[in-house]
Amino acid sequence: MFKDENLESINIKSDTLSEKYVRDQSCQTKPIELKNQYSQAILRLSVDVQTELSHTPASVTRLRVDNSKKLETFMLTVYPLVSEQLTANVRSHAFDDYELDELNISENIECKVTLTCPEQKEEDKLDITCLSWNSIGSIVASALGKFEHDTWCTHPAQIHIWNVNKQENSTPNKTIDADNCVTAIAFHPSDPPILVSGDFSGKIHVWDLSKEDNILVAFSGKETETHHEAVNQLVWIPSTGSVLNFISTGSDGNIFLWMYNKLKQHLGLISTFQLSSDVIPRNVRKSSMRSGTALGITCASLTSNQNKDILVGTENGGVFCCKEKTNGGGYTIIAFGSHEATVNSIDSSQAMKTFFLTCSLDMCIHVYQESQSTPLHKVDPMSGYLFAVQWSPTKHVFYVSTAASNILVYQIEDDEVHLKNTINVGNKKVCINSLAVNKEDKIASADSNTTIKIWEFKND
Repeated sequence: MFKDENLESINIKSDTLSEKYVRDQSCQTKPIELKNQYSQAILRLSVDVQTELSHTPASVTRLRVDNSKKLETFMLTVYPLVSEQLTANVRSHAFDDYELDELNISENIECKVTLTCPEQKEEDKLDITCLSWNSIGSIVASALGKFEHDTWCTHPAQIHIWNVNKQENSTPNKTIDADNCVTAIAFHPSDPPILVSGDFSGKIHVWDLSKEDNILVAFSGKETETHHEAVNQLVWIPSTGSVLNFISTGSDGNIFLWMYNKLKQHLGLISTFQLSSDVIPRNVRKSSMRSGTALGITCASLTSNQNKDILVGTENGGVFCCKEKTNGGGYTIIAFGSHEATVNSIDSSQAMKTFFLTCSLDMCIHVYQESQSTPLHKVDPMSGYLFAVQWSPTKHVFYVSTAASNILVYQIEDDEVHLKNTINVGNKKVCINSLAVNKEDKIASADSNTTIKIWEFKND
């Protein structure tokens, strides 16, 4: 029933996967390290560089070698005549008794003319704020206004025109009415009838005194920018022709360059520049000054080279030279030794090139040279407040007006300043508010009684 049976083997493949080998591996980055580092400058250092003005040495002219005999022939021709004349001059006695007294100014100044402004009501009384000579030296213009204002200026001011050569000087030859106080006037240096004025509101007016009517020929503010505060100084730039240029400065710190066209009777503004704390050298900038603070300009004068470079004095006692940049883009500011109070007047000398002087409410006079930042001389006249300084156009002499009724006459001699004369203007104690000196060295002074006096040297 059962029996042994050998059957063929059967292979059944396993569904189990092949053996896998497992190995443990790990990966770990280095710890991230954090560090805080600080950099702080402990010391602060501010360095300024101010160059001094220097004169460029004259260039050496290289002349062409001339081997011709023309020069020798000429010299041999004129030598006998020149030699004879020089010998005659040596033997001449024409100047034996002549003494040079040009600088003898001790006791030779006298009052030639007295001009009295028309009477004014006490409550409306005005002061003479400025004087100016015309180019001929026969006409004096006086500006009337008030030095102090509490509010807006509503004073009915005037400009008086005087002919000092007339016998009768009780009334002005011409009176110009102004809307408010006239603070600055200036005749053109070569065009006698042209007069420019500035007022307390900042407006500029140009007058032509040769006209019978409509003498106001141009004014600012209509089509051009103008000053926002009082105009304190007007300075003409010497020129001829129909186009005239002048500079105005004001309490707003602005320096404006103007152009007046006589043919078109048009006043145009060429350029503007503001003297502020940002443009002056850091070594004269006071710590209390805020950035952009305007420096009120109280007085101005052209430098001795008579170009557009201008010297200015400021309300805080600063004295600066504003040198026009070569590209015409404003001014480079050079600082000089300052006063302790407001600078009232500044003037440059034509007889002593590169010299200028200032006077201030600190009662001192400073004499400067344009190439040196510190004053050459400091003079304390011991005469109270000083209001105006003016150089003589021909002598090494300058004049100073005081609050003690005097005009002081100083002479620079042997590099020293000497007081040569004291002119007593009046018996009463009056302030000499303004001075003006013309090309003939005639001095016009105006006092607080609105009296103008013309002074001359006797030997002139």
